Amino acid sequence: MAARILASFGVFGLAASAHWSFDLGSKWLRVNQQLTYDAAVEYCFDQGGFLASATTPGENNYMELQFPEQKIWYGQKCTGNKCDDESKWPEYGKNGWTGNWANGQPNCDTSNCVVCTRTHTSGGGEWNDGNCKEKYRFLCRRFDRWEKVHGYSWMKVDVPTTHAKAVDFCARQGADIATPDDHGQNDYMAKQFPGEKIWYGYKCSGSKCDDPYSWRVQDHGGWMGNWAIGQPNCGTSSCEVCARTSTGDEWNDGNCQDEYRFLCKKDYTWHLGEKGASCDAACAAASLTCHLAATQALDSNRLKGITDHLNITCPDYLGPQKEYADLPGLEQGKCFPASPSTTCEKAYAGTVRFCACQEPPHTETILP
Repeated sequence: MAARILASFGVFGLAASAHWSFDLGSKWLRVNQQLTYDAAVEYCFDQGGFLASATTPGENNYMELQFPEQKIWYGQKCTGNKCDDESKWPEYGKNGWTGNWANGQPNCDTSNCVVCTRTHTSGGGEWNDGNCKEKYRFLCRRFDRWEKVHGYSWMKVDVPTTHAKAVDFCARQGADIATPDDHGQNDYMAKQFPGEKIWYGYKCSGSKCDDPYSWRVQDHGGWMGNWAIGQPNCGTSSCEVCARTSTGDEWNDGNCQDEYRFLCKKDYTWHLGEKGASCDAACAAASLTCHLAATQALDSNRLKGITDHLNITCPDYLGPQKEYADLPGLEQGKCFPASPSTTCEKAYAGTVRFCACQEPPHTETILP
């Protein structure tokens, strides 16, 4: 057993003690640490969530009550010369609510505004635009709502972010950034954010990104995608572009550093095996079958997110290990990632396995 206990994986050190609560249809994490706005955004993202914003009076009251008589960050940020107009701030009018700005706020009206939403005074829940380099407490929010359609589970993430962060966010949910396999899925994705540009999972680098075949879209069921006329059109030697919607459900190649909404997608769910049981057994107990590729893909970066979803407390997380067929799993209080040697059938007496399970393939009985 000792041979497995190697160097600890330290990326999740702060997250190990994180305690999420479920309220108002979302998971919330109360962070009693004062950070700058950007540091708070990064911290929440590392936990598989986003810096919390209030989009209803109830959410605003809930957030204010987590830190009575203290100033806290909200998730909105504004840059430019129109930040004194509350309607120009992100999420204005969402759910029919225009926020809880204090009298005379926001009031930054210079051409070089870079301001972030925080509570106006200590307590009260009213908003002010503050210097983003100041330090306040905050909450993280995790969206964990999956819809089963088109043979997959989908999570709508109504928070704009870069392509790379969208990819990482979905990975922490044990999923992938959504890419459509056919016209039906493409139409479904576009309808989740009417009138908004959204990210797809495809990315292209190099000098051939104006060729649709370079994007390997056809790897997903042989479909070539829904590129707009003249797209993709980045053909320089230094292309670094990601697929997004152009207008409606048509595609365009966009700057990967832009920020758009997105969806996560998966065709499996995560399950916890009995101690000493294989993933085949764990999945069969739920009338499912083991998804080998997804189980093998549970690397160190995804591990913390999955253990959170499985409600597993891991005092220690281990990084890449020697390749064991009976991992990923929990052993002697330590959580181990998977490897290319991971199998569905392998079991070890002291290991509780983490298993990706999927619906069994549909078979149709042919009568004589």
